[in-house]
Amino acid sequence: MRKNLTRLFAGSIIAVAPVAFFGSSASASTSPNEMLMARNATSYLASQFNASGYITGSGGTVDYSDTLASDIDFAATNTYLRLAHQSLNYIAANLNSYVVTPYGDGPGQLANVIIAVRALGLDPTNFGGVNLISRLLATQQTSGVDSGMFGSETELANYDAGAYDQGLALSALAYAGVTSGAQVQAAIAWLQPQQCSNGGFVFQSNAAGACSGTPANFAGPDTNTTAVAIEGLVAQGALTPAARSLAVNYFATGQDSDGGFGYYANVGNSLGSANSDPDSTALVIQALTAMGISPSSAQFTVGGANPLSFLNSQQITTTGSSFGEFNFQGSPSLLATVQAVLGQLGAPNYGVFTPSNSGYSVVTSSGSVYAFGTSSYNGGINGNLNKPIVSGFSTPDGKGYYLVAADGGVFAFGDATFQGSLGGKSLNAPIVSGFSTPDGKGYYLVAADGGVFAFGDATFQGSLGGKTLNKPIVSGFATPDGKGYDLVAADGGVFSFGNATFTSSLPGIGVSTGAVIGAF
Repeated sequence: MRKNLTRLFAGSIIAVAPVAFFGSSASASTSPNEMLMARNATSYLASQFNASGYITGSGGTVDYSDTLASDIDFAATNTYLRLAHQSLNYIAANLNSYVVTPYGDGPGQLANVIIAVRALGLDPTNFGGVNLISRLLATQQTSGVDSGMFGSETELANYDAGAYDQGLALSALAYAGVTSGAQVQAAIAWLQPQQCSNGGFVFQSNAAGACSGTPANFAGPDTNTTAVAIEGLVAQGALTPAARSLAVNYFATGQDSDGGFGYYANVGNSLGSANSDPDSTALVIQALTAMGISPSSAQFTVGGANPLSFLNSQQITTTGSSFGEFNFQGSPSLLATVQAVLGQLGAPNYGVFTPSNSGYSVVTSSGSVYAFGTSSYNGGINGNLNKPIVSGFSTPDGKGYYLVAADGGVFAFGDATFQGSLGGKSLNAPIVSGFSTPDGKGYYLVAADGGVFAFGDATFQGSLGGKTLNKPIVSGFATPDGKGYDLVAADGGVFSFGNATFTSSLPGIGVSTGAVIGAF
């Protein structure tokens, strides 16, 4: 049954000194441990994409749901953003292949696209020329017993509409800023009474006694639908205190002994008392977080375990092709992985991307990149270098970075654009530093002898090539407008070019040293 949307890289830290450090703006905040684990998961997910920008399903067909869920995970962890945008370009060009069901536009499918588009900073009212918001609203019934529900009665009967999709649609609309109007109120009015007396929601609707169904018959309220419905109501500011209390009790009494959740709540579950899975657990964590409840709170701690500890325990941490993937009841599962990431981050589906400035990245001489805090990880180099990496610097928006090797090789990641390199060319001195132009459309490489090499829209303003230096150059940086730059030597000597203004240097103030390694 379809559920909600909902690797920094494999390997241990190698024994070489870090050679570069740079900061970056990034995404939703969480604890360092969960962010690292979530990025391990996105590295696995990125490895599942093909060259066209999507994940393939059975028979080589496009797996749109897992592709979009992965795109949202990339946005939430600020990783593989170039791949995510490539993926959305493919989705835009093939939109109807995903959102059109045999019975009309699928509200859940449209909601998934809206969330992914919004998470990646794009406009859902103009996605490849399509207004996704209008198209979703157009699916709403305006009369009959299910007036206010997104999707037709035929879609409801075929699991393409109902409480799950209604909650997802309300989240998507809220994420896109649509939180008022008659259609939103009608949608809320349809969903609110769908809550069963035990606090749960059924996947389709509670008509005809559906709330009394039992897990033994694969029926009745389920944790996934309940979580998504609750998120939709919270996103729209429509979760009443009474409904919240019922939902919290449903989750609390339905928690398994291992701290996690299965698709059906544990109470009266003939499927067993420990049928937890990471995707269901992740969705419950998102709902709890949306309601302002910590998944690690005492209320949701069972024998020392809680939903988050269970979720983390299901991730594969041994080196190999499945590193970062999540197990679903003992077996690696792509579906479990795409849904686990947002739960690991505690990020509700109606707002996964919040830019901040609380991260940095460290680069090793072998080209490995270690991202900390909310800094973006977009890949690294796994050996096969002619010369070691000596510098790393981020793009201005923090969504990509460059690694620079001593021979002038340049490696671009994320939204960084390769503009050329010195690889294969004969150099008088090794490259020691690199830095970006302010608009991110160019960069400079600096050699130890003061040679400067400009690429893209970077403008050459002069160099020290051919001049005698007391000490080699170790660093360089651009002026804020990109019309000049400074070079810095190991003795603290500063050399200004273009509109860079020389103010002083270490030799100039009488400081004698040969240990300067950089400047900014």
